[in-house]
Amino acid sequence: MTLIIDHRSPSRTHRALIWLEAQLSRASEAVARHRREYASRRTAREIASLPFDVRKDIGWPARNTTARELH
Repeated sequence: MTLIIDHRSPSRTHRALIWLEAQLSRASEAVARHRREYASRRTAREIASLPFDVRKDIGWPARNTTARELH
């Protein structure tokens, strides 16, 4: 068995590819985070648009925000 070790520093192209991969990874993570947040907000809007009784049944905030609270 032969083991070859290269002690030369990485080429400029290799470093550029590593940098590009890191940038694309960050961009991909940002897009994924944006999609998760959008889906969460969309779900909240959909639940908020349900009638009060249905929201109460599924455990959404039981307080009716349009009704005046009793003290």
